[in-house]
Amino acid sequence: MDETACERMRAILHESPRSFGKSTSLWTLRLVAETCFTLGVTSHLVSVESIRRALKRMGVSWKRAKHWITSPDPQYALKKTNAID
Repeated sequence: MDETACERMRAILHESPRSFGKSTSLWTLRLVAETCFTLGVTSHLVSVESIRRALKRMGVSWKRAKHWITSPDPQYALKKTNAID
């Protein structure tokens, strides 16, 4: 990926995948590759390794997304703290 494509990819990553019609709110390397291809950032579907290397060149470290369990309960943080003690 050239510098222009990398900057376009960076702009895409600052948006939610849902902005591009995806059913998830978490980016994966495969999803980035597919979205870049669909939007014309890349001329062909590139590998996840190509995306990872492009991100590394831009100084972005990629880590697997973690799912955190939370609750809509306003007292959740207090209850969780008390449960740990």
